[in-house]
Amino acid sequence: MRLCLAAWEGKGKYDLLLKYKCRFWLSSYLYIVKMKPAVMTQVIGAKDFFLLDSGAHTFQKEGNSTDYDRFVREYAQYVKNNPWIDEYVELDIEAKVGMPQVEKWRQEMTEIVGKPPIVVWHRERGKQYYKHMVRNYPYVGFSGFVTKSGEMEVPIKYIGWFIKEAHDNNCQIHGFGFTRSNLLYKFPFDSVDSSSWIMGSKFGTYFHLRNGIELRRDRYGKLENLGFKNATRDEQSAATWCKFQTILYELWSGTQ
Repeated sequence: MRLCLAAWEGKGKYDLLLKYKCRFWLSSYLYIVKMKPAVMTQVIGAKDFFLLDSGAHTFQKEGNSTDYDRFVREYAQYVKNNPWIDEYVELDIEAKVGMPQVEKWRQEMTEIVGKPPIVVWHRERGKQYYKHMVRNYPYVGFSGFVTKSGEMEVPIKYIGWFIKEAHDNNCQIHGFGFTRSNLLYKFPFDSVDSSSWIMGSKFGTYFHLRNGIELRRDRYGKLENLGFKNATRDEQSAATWCKFQTILYELWSGTQ
């Protein structure tokens, strides 16, 4: 399993991931095009795997819109022109434009890049469409975010079925925003991503490894010599999550 760390584009964040030898990275196309070339040169040199998201989550928010046809062409061309990008994600905004349009863009991206994007399942697509996805595309995914109803996009009791259905069809599967670390020991995703490592700056928490393998979160600064500065907490968390990447990759190495 490749645990891709996200939300590293801000000042000081990418320095921490580079310092602690982050192996697997995720960024949105909306952010990556604004990064300084010198920074990207370092990231490209450090990465073992890089996943580029389309920014669909941003466009889903009310009031966020663009010329989508032009965006899709430019996004796909960027992927084609940058072969260091290992995988990229479709623009899955069917709630705004309808499924036929999303499928049309998916085909257009495939033709420009030379390979299909990761196809993202949403509840509205239904079970049969998921079966269609895993039988016709090499990489699929679904969101780990909670829906408006308060449930996960895919309830925990069904995650195993989704993964098995993908693997039985020689298809890889990604968990988007999948931050429940306890579940990552249980379910053999091929890749997931998380931005939880930056929670120190946001909520005053930090992460550490209990018994050297179990990812734990602490809110009160009990770790020896840690202190209460957010920057210190972020550094502790960056070091921990980069170690956690290797732990998960080695744990599920037989599924890669």
